[in-house]
Amino acid sequence: MTIDMKDDSIKSVAQLQVLIKAAEALGALTVERKNSKEEVYAWMNDLLLRLTYRSLRKKDKGLVRKYLRLYSGYTESHVDHLISVYREKGKIVRKKRTQPVFPTTYTGVDIELLAVVAEAYDHQNGKALKEVCREMYAVHGDKRFKQLSGISV
Repeated sequence: MTIDMKDDSIKSVAQLQVLIKAAEALGALTVERKNSKEEVYAWMNDLLLRLTYRSLRKKDKGLVRKYLRLYSGYTESHVDHLISVYREKGKIVRKKRTQPVFPTTYTGVDIELLAVVAEAYDHQNGKALKEVCREMYAVHGDKRFKQLSGISV
């Protein structure tokens, strides 16, 4: 089920409590989340801001957390983490990827060529294939093997 997260009419924790009780009365409500993270985070931001989460009592904060878990499909720990980010930064933002991107040495064409050579030479070991690629470039002058001639094994 895709949840359309437009709950602008919810202005208080009491309304939230009624909604949670209704969901529990229907039985185990499971949500298959198909919304993007950006949409879910924006929805969470809006709800936390609208309900003034920072000024709520502990009991009410628990209800808000439960509601967010029910309708986002996120785990308890994920919701707790996102709320802690909200408390620290004032809004939930998706972290930028900081992992370095290494340059690619071999192109898709190189990989396909290596697969063709491996098939043609009956899948010999890596050292033998390296030698075949080196010979194709150095001896026969086939420029397609320039990158593969220095392949490591």
